[in-house]
Amino acid sequence: RIVSEQLHFARYFFIFVWYFSPVRKIPFPDAAPILSKCKRHRFRLGIIANQNPCTKRRLERRNLISCFDVIAASAELGVAKSNPSIFQWALQQADTLPQNSAMVGDRLDKDIAPSNRLGMHSIRLLRGLSAYHEPQCSDENPEYPIQSLKDLINLL
Repeated sequence: RIVSEQLHFARYFFIFVWYFSPVRKIPFPDAAPILSKCKRHRFRLGIIANQNPCTKRRLERRNLISCFDVIAASAELGVAKSNPSIFQWALQQADTLPQNSAMVGDRLDKDIAPSNRLGMHSIRLLRGLSAYHEPQCSDENPEYPIQSLKDLINLL
């Protein structure tokens, strides 16, 4: 089901896949099957994240590295979200335009607002403590709110 013709043309998705356990970052339980399904539907995937060093190694250990074409991790790039340059770097590496991509994230200030300002589509994942935050300005209003990564497939 296509919610919007505009979202239909978003062929590149930057997806938030981690959650914090008391000891380390681990993927959401629904991440692997949804990432695989997105790849089967020929969507290109990337990560734009404020991460500690070794993001690629964590993805390799979880057998998720092959799902991603671009990984923009703050520790490796020396710039963090919400700085637009980390988004611009990822878009450049993906060889895509903002209007042809979507950011899927949980933080209004770090994910939704910067992607909206750049002209990307914005999909808010309502998980964790960030789900309780309310938009503080119009830039923080997501195009699409979703409850789980599984809901992403329903948008397409």
